[in-house]
Amino acid sequence: ATESLPGASGSGVSIGYGIAYPFGVVGVVLFVQLLPRLLRFDLNKEAKAMQTLSRSIHLMLHIHKDPDAMAERAAHIIADKCDEAISERGSFKIAISGGNTPIPLFRLLTRKDWVSALPWDKISVFWADERCVSPDDEGSNYGMARRELLNYVPCTSFYRMRGDLEPEKAAHDYEATLRQEFNLRENEIPRFDMILLGMGD
Repeated sequence: ATESLPGASGSGVSIGYGIAYPFGVVGVVLFVQLLPRLLRFDLNKEAKAMQTLSRSIHLMLHIHKDPDAMAERAAHIIADKCDEAISERGSFKIAISGGNTPIPLFRLLTRKDWVSALPWDKISVFWADERCVSPDDEGSNYGMARRELLNYVPCTSFYRMRGDLEPEKAAHDYEATLRQEFNLRENEIPRFDMILLGMGD
């Protein structure tokens, strides 16, 4: 399992086992739509920002005996980052992926002790990627999260990618959602408190 923590600007966490899989189609389309705007950034300014950021990046490797142990560790990392974000900004914004990797974690978070431990009313859930299917399809990342987690916790702020729409339309709509929820100005990109990525089977 790996944990990647980029300092002051938030943290992206990837915890799992196996081989990383690529983004879903909607995630790719969203990235492609944002790319021209990213390329209009002041490169000198961004280079200086990246130099500053690179000095605050800390990588840690956690090795666990099985998915259940991995899930337990991931849950504690989420709880710690959630407390930190809420104390600083009043909310915790997390982006999740699909596949099988997060299922043990999601099931753990539905246990009574974890349901009561997390401030679900201050947690906003977004998706890092999605497949081009309806939410009831077995392959839907949102559908999996709903079946394994969202149906059992009192989280009411979640923003799914519309995999049932044309990819370009879904990407455009999700960009609008992100801009609204993160109060983004032109050329700004969202900074999540945590990004939980899958690692394949």
